[in-house]
Amino acid sequence: MRRRSISGSVLIAVVSAILAGASAWAEEEDGPALGTAGPPIELESLLQAPPGAGTSREALKGQAVVLEFWATWCGPCVASIAHLNELEGKLAGEPIRFIAISYEDEAVVRGFLMKRPIAGWVGIDKDKSVFKAYGAEALPHTVLLDQEGIVRAVTDPNFLTEAVLRSLLAGKAPDLPKKPPISDPFDQNPISDGAEPLFQVVVRPSASSITEWQETNGSFKALGIPLVTALTRAYGVSEMRMVLPQELPRFRYDFIVSAGGTKESVVPLLRQAIDAAFGVRARFERREMDAYALIRVKTEKPKLVETGGGGSSIRMSGTAIEGVNVTTGHLAENLETALGRPVLNETGMKGAYDISLKWDSERPDSLLKEVPRQLGLEFRKARRKLSVLVVEKNP
Repeated sequence: MRRRSISGSVLIAVVSAILAGASAWAEEEDGPALGTAGPPIELESLLQAPPGAGTSREALKGQAVVLEFWATWCGPCVASIAHLNELEGKLAGEPIRFIAISYEDEAVVRGFLMKRPIAGWVGIDKDKSVFKAYGAEALPHTVLLDQEGIVRAVTDPNFLTEAVLRSLLAGKAPDLPKKPPISDPFDQNPISDGAEPLFQVVVRPSASSITEWQETNGSFKALGIPLVTALTRAYGVSEMRMVLPQELPRFRYDFIVSAGGTKESVVPLLRQAIDAAFGVRARFERREMDAYALIRVKTEKPKLVETGGGGSSIRMSGTAIEGVNVTTGHLAENLETALGRPVLNETGMKGAYDISLKWDSERPDSLLKEVPRQLGLEFRKARRKLSVLVVEKNP
């Protein structure tokens, strides 16, 4: 059997068609139509607002409004909070109001806000009447209202920028991508409705409210991930060793590559798809960077005991890093992700170990004390020349 190949121009056409199709999905989305008056915002309670504040059309008259429908359990919603807080800070003093609306119990929301502050007002829509009126079925869900209460955009919070919101304040309809409708992302097959394709490359805005990752020989499926995460897989480098353009898209995407063969056959196709879909190019170069060197604490008895072999795995949660039969190099990679700075394995340890490291993801710097205390390893600040991935817009 002859193996069929696909040229760069054909791949670009395939990816472009898929992205164009993804934008068209939003035409069937429920909720108020663009250019019409937004439904009433009738909330059971309003948190973090001054006494006497309200969300009626009269109370909000003269103010543009960013309505953010969210929930404490929604990972992408929580990930967007910092971005929205930053935008509110940049627009402080302007006639624009940020209102984050949840349908959860007020006590749950208040407890969450103590750990993850939201800068704007926070509304409780217990009966989901506002959710339904604005078509907020898949979270997060962002609606922009102008100063007359007219719906100007229905989108994802990660598409919002300071320029977009200033355009809204100037009375212009922002040019923003629309949200895809709800569906099962793994059942979406824009190329064929029949059997599993022999060859497929898909890049599209994600309709998934959760992140999923599947990888087998010759197949890669990642749903609901940002572009930077796809770059880490395509080039085998952590985000901490990347130099990224400021205008890199913040939205979440689905990346699907089915090519047959081996895992190695996926990488060049994924790279080509990223280049074609987002108009970027990437190259490796050596640059000096601040880093941590992971070394042994020589004054202490080793706390890591070598295992007897077998399968290897490591898992990082918000409270622990658990590893079975892992090397210190593999541990360093996970510590790099947690600390947000390159970590170099300079322990000189060649074995594999079982690891149980307790930590608090809300305080990543606590690892600087917990790793020596629990594992008998320590960090030393270093300045080294490292191989970094430089991502640029392709002219």
